[in-house]
Amino acid sequence: MTIAFVNQGTAGDQIADSITPAMPASIVAGNLLILHTAYKYPATTTLNTPSGWTQLATVASGTGTGIDAGEIGQAVYYKVAAGSDAAPTFSQTGNDSSAWTVFQFSCDAGKVWDIASTTGSDTTAGTAISITGAANPGLIAGDVVLMMMACNTDLATYGTHALAATGATFGAITERSDYGWTTGQDGNRWAGECSVSTGPASAAPVFTSTATASVSNNNGIFMRLRELPLKQNNIVIGQHLARAASW
Repeated sequence: MTIAFVNQGTAGDQIADSITPAMPASIVAGNLLILHTAYKYPATTTLNTPSGWTQLATVASGTGTGIDAGEIGQAVYYKVAAGSDAAPTFSQTGNDSSAWTVFQFSCDAGKVWDIASTTGSDTTAGTAISITGAANPGLIAGDVVLMMMACNTDLATYGTHALAATGATFGAITERSDYGWTTGQDGNRWAGECSVSTGPASAAPVFTSTATASVSNNNGIFMRLRELPLKQNNIVIGQHLARAASW
């Protein structure tokens, strides 16, 4: 089984509610498109799912407002590409500011996508980040985990990333985005992925990272990617399966 990162669209940020993210180049039918957005502030923001996309997960943490302070939220949407996919236009009504990127992943021919997720947060001030998922998304060998993180400040960048879960081992994390924005009241949107080397995991995943400056509010979305045969027991599965981890 082989799931691979293909490319990503140009990252962006803005204050305006209406968002049209840049799409990756050379989109291939059957590939998975993942839209990751981070925003301030969850308490006053209404999320609107882009037409033709599915919302996978949202997470929010912290309280209050302020430059390099306060609440931070993020959301993840996905779709299986048709091959000529136009950039969606969607809104995050009432937000202070937001940032986003669209990622493209491929799987083997004749396979379909199986997707799960869990979320967590770390609101302890310091440079050592540790985010534990709320549940085990069922990690097995061959899966890929796309970890996405949001922080309420742009004053730090992130390094020395690792993923752990009881019963599983992981490859090195490849960072795909460490995007701080100064539009509005500032924030950071981070993403990176790694493969699951052995499993199954018997506990929720834990993501760790080191910030270059003290931060006090980070949250994360763990997105588990898996490819399955198009047919299992002679039953056509369809284009994709998705579930939030609750088991």
